[in-house]
Amino acid sequence: MSQSGDFTLELDQAALNLNQEFVVSVFVSSPDQPANTVFAKINYDSSQLSFLDTNFSTSVFPNVVERQSAANQIRLTSFTTNAFSGNHGLFTRLRFKALQNGQSVITLAADSKIHADDGLATNLADPAKLPVQLTVSVGESKQEAIIQQGASTPSPANISPLSDIQPIDAYEQPDAQSSDQTTATSIAGNFSESGVNDFSTFSASPKILPPPQPPAATGLGSTPIIFAAITLLTIVSILLIMKFIRKKDDL
Repeated sequence: MSQSGDFTLELDQAALNLNQEFVVSVFVSSPDQPANTVFAKINYDSSQLSFLDTNFSTSVFPNVVERQSAANQIRLTSFTTNAFSGNHGLFTRLRFKALQNGQSVITLAADSKIHADDGLATNLADPAKLPVQLTVSVGESKQEAIIQQGASTPSPANISPLSDIQPIDAYEQPDAQSSDQTTATSIAGNFSESGVNDFSTFSASPKILPPPQPPAATGLGSTPIIFAAITLLTIVSILLIMKFIRKKDDL
């Protein structure tokens, strides 16, 4: 199966100032194979940026399985019951606050995954397009809105017109999560991975199990042989009893 899936990070602001809030959107593309689950690990410098919350309200993977945040790292896993196939599907929006002037890098880590809807949790993410790094500039008036896709070095390449980027005022209501705290939530469902500590292998597809094997023979033989022996002994016993009754009648 080809690994043609990739991630995109998009910054919504043209210029960022100290103490300003901004949104980084995470998009997923899987043009060749349907995907049902995404695991993303995002690293950032907590001395320069404060992570506030996530938003999955318009995500194509809306069912959140894992949502953990700690200093310098965010771990997110969510799935869809309607497998996604295509380009630029919204995974989540991350809201940050700028704490210091200067440049800071937000990195979507190399072990982030896009799971195929195949029951095997096959990873569709192209390793050649990971990690994805987005440079955020605070206090620089010429900062442009940035779309960063599949690059291993931070760069303000692929500039997008501001009209194509959703402004901060249009950001939906954040999910109910406290910021800068280690938290985790799990869905209720028939998924064997629910409640495990490492969700990076989670997949919403039921696992494909091998066909059941016939029971192994035990003792002197298998169950059919034992049943046949018991039947034979029963017939012999009946015949002996009938013979005994006839002898008694002859006497």
